[in-house]
Amino acid sequence: MTETQDCAPVALFVFNRPEHTRRTIQSLLENDCSAQTPLVIFSDGARSEKDVPMVESVREYIRGIDGFRDVRIVEQAENRGLAESVIAGVTEVINHHGRVIVLEDDMETSPFFLDYMNRALEKYRDNNNVYCIHGYAFPADMSDVNTETFFLGGAECWGWATWKRAWDNFCPDAMQLISVLRSQGMDKAFDYDGSFPYMRMLKRQSRGRIDSWAIRWRASAFVRQGLTLWPKVSLVRNFGMDGSGVHCDNTSFFDVALADRPVTLADIPIKINKIAFSAYGRYLKEREGSLLQQAMRFIRKRVINVISDR
Repeated sequence: MTETQDCAPVALFVFNRPEHTRRTIQSLLENDCSAQTPLVIFSDGARSEKDVPMVESVREYIRGIDGFRDVRIVEQAENRGLAESVIAGVTEVINHHGRVIVLEDDMETSPFFLDYMNRALEKYRDNNNVYCIHGYAFPADMSDVNTETFFLGGAECWGWATWKRAWDNFCPDAMQLISVLRSQGMDKAFDYDGSFPYMRMLKRQSRGRIDSWAIRWRASAFVRQGLTLWPKVSLVRNFGMDGSGVHCDNTSFFDVALADRPVTLADIPIKINKIAFSAYGRYLKEREGSLLQQAMRFIRKRVINVISDR
């Protein structure tokens, strides 16, 4: 992108991890168009007194950030939680700007992330079938995919962007989304043909057992047959899978190498790429098997410890 082009705003959601936040910001600043990018930071409040020092440490750091076109900070007095923060924050920014790029405090970006996001937002701005631009790509075997980008159904959550026309269709009611998915026979496809339990996550959301904006965003787009543009090589690395976050496990299963060159946005068919769909389905099924094995090892270890203590 050139300096004269209008860059989409970045909405960044932070909480109580100052070093994670610093790494996220530093990687963004390595993008060529960071100086033309408005940055809006939403800082959630502490859940308890225990969180206060780290929340204040994050806020001390973000108050000194520069290198972007402008920086606006929204500090919440109380803890809203990630789901409420993201839904409200994205809605606020998108109602003002018409589009938004969304990151959380544990997402390292490639130097080509902002360029890709802005070019894709412009390219698909008026295509109502496209709901989301995604920066992350699973570390699956994509050797059979012959384009640098491809489309899959739904909407995604690790370094993503969207427009007001798509976000206006966000449905917060998980039960309503489940009903539509079932009535239209979409539940199996929603789970990557049974490879990953997205429907189970949506059911847990409906029962109040989890609080996830992301599963509802994915379903909101999916029921309307909306599509997400994915890169073949990832422009985002989620480094928060280290046990430090509120909503994440300690795992390296999603770790990726970041793109070291710009992504080509060719004219590709605006429909689900069946080869990519199958590749991701295989990968996610492998992940489920890996997690099951981990759970079984944990259970066996607990049983052995119990027997040993007797």
